[in-house]
Amino acid sequence: AGAGETFLDKKRIALAGLAMLVAVEHVHAATQLQIDTARTKAAAWLITQQKGDGNWTSGQGADISVTAQVTAGLLAAGVKGFPVNNAGAWLGNVDAQSVDALARQIRTKVVPFANLSAQHDKLLTWKTYPTRSVWGSYPQYGTSFSDTGLAILATVPFTYGTQSSELGNAVYCSILPAQTAAGGWPHIPATMTATVPSSASSGAVLPTTMTVLALNAVRAKFGWD
Repeated sequence: AGAGETFLDKKRIALAGLAMLVAVEHVHAATQLQIDTARTKAAAWLITQQKGDGNWTSGQGADISVTAQVTAGLLAAGVKGFPVNNAGAWLGNVDAQSVDALARQIRTKVVPFANLSAQHDKLLTWKTYPTRSVWGSYPQYGTSFSDTGLAILATVPFTYGTQSSELGNAVYCSILPAQTAAGGWPHIPATMTATVPSSASSGAVLPTTMTVLALNAVRAKFGWD
């Protein structure tokens, strides 16, 4: 500040700076109308990308997972009617080959219930261990924390006789002990009989995210600590 600058001058400068900050913040803050418009445009664009038989494709052979995720997005955007119903019919009749695809298929909740129940029964037979709710990328495959988290999210809404014990075995014997010292979960657990690459056994974003979501879903259902 200059030597002749008064307290009033300093106050004016501070208020002017505050006004500029507020103006900049106002420029960058989206209005509710802008958010609603963006959501509507996105939903409309997704509908134009839907194939005639009801699915969406990434062009890389993951059509079930992509279709399930797009359908969930449309439902979140408030879309109802033919696009969602068409996707549900397609998802209810397609045969998933991976845990990711089957779990997402179940989680969309747009598949007719008879098909949904049968798909859930299939998911249970795909566990890595019969008495533990952990899954790999494919049926009875080695454990993957991304796939386990996604499958747990798909199975928690259901209720069956051995659910509590199988999820308890998974949480306390497989999932929590595998958390790294830094706090994350790896793609796959380290084992005593095989060498796991550090890129797969160190904490990673996707398996950690899916695991946290799964643990939260289990806690909400059973009240475990």
